[in-house]
Amino acid sequence: MMRLKHVLILLCLLVPLNVAPLNVAFADSALPLSEEALIRYAQQNPHLIEIQQNQQQAAQTQLNQAGRWADPRLEITQERTSRSAGNQQETSVWLKQDLKPWGMSGIEKQLAQEQNQIQTFGLNLAQQNWTLGLRRLFYQAHLAEQHHQVLAHYHQQLSAMALRVEQRWQLGDASKLDLLRMQTELGAIEAEKLAFYGALQAYKQSLSSLLDRPVVSIDAQLLPDAHNLETFDIEQNLNLQLMTTQTNLNLAHQQAAAKQLYWPDFRLGVGYSQISEAREKVEGFKLGLEMSLPLFSRKQEALILAQTQVINAQAERQLQQQTLQAELSQHLASLHQQQAQAQIWQSLIKQQNQPMVTMAQASYQAGELSMIELLDVYRAQLTHHKNYLNSAFKAREHYIHLQYLLGD
Repeated sequence: MMRLKHVLILLCLLVPLNVAPLNVAFADSALPLSEEALIRYAQQNPHLIEIQQNQQQAAQTQLNQAGRWADPRLEITQERTSRSAGNQQETSVWLKQDLKPWGMSGIEKQLAQEQNQIQTFGLNLAQQNWTLGLRRLFYQAHLAEQHHQVLAHYHQQLSAMALRVEQRWQLGDASKLDLLRMQTELGAIEAEKLAFYGALQAYKQSLSSLLDRPVVSIDAQLLPDAHNLETFDIEQNLNLQLMTTQTNLNLAHQQAAAKQLYWPDFRLGVGYSQISEAREKVEGFKLGLEMSLPLFSRKQEALILAQTQVINAQAERQLQQQTLQAELSQHLASLHQQQAQAQIWQSLIKQQNQPMVTMAQASYQAGELSMIELLDVYRAQLTHHKNYLNSAFKAREHYIHLQYLLGD
């Protein structure tokens, strides 16, 4: 009985330890998804982490193998010759080693390092593209959410207005046509609102699948603050860094080709030979040197090819830098343009539309405005909201692409 009591006490102590992490996980998934959390979850993708770990392991293995001497070769031969005086048997054992030019091991290590760096930049580009797609999807969801909220507010205004029109129609102060117009407008806005709601749910579902966690709501600011992009360093672009590393790799290949240009293929051998005849046995050591003859050598062409690849890689990098500079300038100009437009629409909404809507509602209640005139005021406010959201979203797209080009 005492043992059962001890077991129950132990279970009571262990259960909270197991439940607490689950509660934290549920609480974390219930929080609004911010862009910072989005990027953090993207970097924690298990597949990307596994690829990175495997690449690091492979890179270290390649670096350890680079610069090593080739394995020596063991050669054993036996030859029998028939003679009148008796048979003769010759047995030879050779240990042969290929020789490299002086300093070739260091160049091979440099080649391995540059190749590993290229693979690292390739993985970084894949991670950057992965994050870029997630950020675009994140702000598409936020745009759909903002459109849905604006339409919901407009629908609420129209519903209150439709109720007043119906009351006036029942009193004979409004026509049946006015009531039908209001009902048609409500139906159209309801359909548009449902479309944005469906798009929002689809975006959230896509984010949940890609992040492998539920996305309940989104916490974001659509219009970016781009003051920190006024001075940027184009050298931070990952493609440029990748092309620089490719140029360094080609330079290392050029150095290797230059080293081997006047160096024949050497092979040094040390051996032992034994000759046995019927009445006599002769044995001794051997020293051999094999060397290739440059009769059909292509080493000069290999050096020319390496030099051409270096020049071509440098030209491609300069062209890419020029293209990126133009692309950056274009996106930065478009960003400023869309920011200015968004700020204009935002100013109209705050300073003009809201007071105008209040005045129009009061005038309609006093009978100074018709239903169509009040509806036009509502539509103008909705249009300004839509224009602001579209301009802010375009500004955000240019901002994201600028960050992408700058390696952020």
